[in-house]
Amino acid sequence: MRCVFTALITAMLFACNQAQPPAASRPSNALLPPIPSGSTACTPANGQIELVSRLSQGGVHLTAMSSSTLQALFDGSTVACWFSTSDASFEALFFKDAASASAFRVCETVSGQRYLYRFNVTSKAIDSAHSLSWTLYGSDVLVSSDASLGAKLRAVLGGHPPGC
Repeated sequence: MRCVFTALITAMLFACNQAQPPAASRPSNALLPPIPSGSTACTPANGQIELVSRLSQGGVHLTAMSSSTLQALFDGSTVACWFSTSDASFEALFFKDAASASAFRVCETVSGQRYLYRFNVTSKAIDSAHSLSWTLYGSDVLVSSDASLGAKLRAVLGGHPPGC
């Protein structure tokens, strides 16, 4: 009888552990927006929760968050995340500290209908059909192809362009 009871308890504990979602898919903080179905979670980084909170207080409500394709441009010390609002989206680069973010520079070159963005921290560049709006805020750099959202982010955060 004791063996049957132990086996039942073990089976219940195993089933409960299997039913929980993996730690990577569980949000670490209720302030962070949900991950869209089929998307990859953004790597946790210093400043994410503070940025989301500051934007929410300023009237920028985020509807989704996931990993960003910009991550491939930077080394592992910078985390890139994609955020969506009800109107537009933006990318956020989370640098390890404010000094690293302050040292970040982006230069825009326009050629016909194309915009080329080069950085001082990587030899890679962004070739875009749209002008991008860049905002430096603390140890974060935000970028959006929506000029209106870019201006709102800069106003809410009190940020400024990272310069060339």
